[in-house]
Amino acid sequence: MAGARAPAGPAPRAPPPPAPLFALASLPAPKGPRLQLSHDLEQVRTLPLRVFDAALATTQGIPNLEPQVLTNMFWPEKPELSAPDKKERSVAAQRRAIAAAMQSAIEPVKRYLEALAPLEAVLQIDTAAVVKQWETNTPDAIATAMRGYHAKRAEMEERVPKQQAVGCFTLVTDRVRKAVVAKYAELADGLAGAIATSTRKKADLVARSYEEIFNTLRKPPADIEEMTAAREFAAGLQPVLVDLKAQVDQALANYELLDGLLYSYGNSEVKQ
Repeated sequence: MAGARAPAGPAPRAPPPPAPLFALASLPAPKGPRLQLSHDLEQVRTLPLRVFDAALATTQGIPNLEPQVLTNMFWPEKPELSAPDKKERSVAAQRRAIAAAMQSAIEPVKRYLEALAPLEAVLQIDTAAVVKQWETNTPDAIATAMRGYHAKRAEMEERVPKQQAVGCFTLVTDRVRKAVVAKYAELADGLAGAIATSTRKKADLVARSYEEIFNTLRKPPADIEEMTAAREFAAGLQPVLVDLKAQVDQALANYELLDGLLYSYGNSEVKQ
């Protein structure tokens, strides 16, 4: 058809970004809860310069290099290629350019590490001290703190990447991410354990109280005095049983709370 236009093809894809030249890993230090790089940044910055200097030093022993290509062509004079000297202006300028480029390249890495620095404070949290601080609080208050730690863990899983392209570097942060996530999980589990342990101890006391009551009521009186004592004991049981029932209800509520938080009970915390 006259005047018809061919349908437009798909838009050309943008070229992929260049692959990073270097890979670094940010990881918890083996001694103490701090962050460190797998390689010293100063060593990384000077590496290309050391390679450059080594290349210059390698060629210093060859004063002249004769061309070995196009040997059948006529040359009015034989060209020679002299080995460069580090004092030459162009060589020195090239070295300065490499140094400036590497200095510029590591600055984004430093800024990224500064952004990760607050995670060191998380790794330094003493879980046992936090749990002890919360032991005297109510189970509901402890559960609120637990939910906060679970939310922090989820936030770290989302915000801290496994690796990140930072300029010409790939910065691998997976181990830091796992360590921080594990710390928040440890805190949440520690608080849940405090609820479970406290509830189990109180439940054991309630069970012993019931056992003592049943043993006292089952014991046949040997004389009139023991019969009178048994009647007086039974008459005063009502407020005791009400208090024990309230403790049982609280224990059941605590276990229901832990079940809702998907807490995994230890052998010493199993409900009986």
